[in-house]
Amino acid sequence: MTRKNDGIIYGGADGHPYIWIDQSGIQARFLRITILGDETYLHFDQIQFFGEKAS
Repeated sequence: MTRKNDGIIYGGADGHPYIWIDQSGIQARFLRITILGDETYLHFDQIQFFGEKAS
């Protein structure tokens, strides 16, 4: 699990997308993206996930 809570606004439209990399690697079957708070919104232009199929 990771959480971005540094308060820095980011966005791919301006050429500065948010990128998270786990150097040790993770295994997952599902991915959940949530936003905490009542008066906030998520607007996605694009989401990309990269990895390999588990054996």
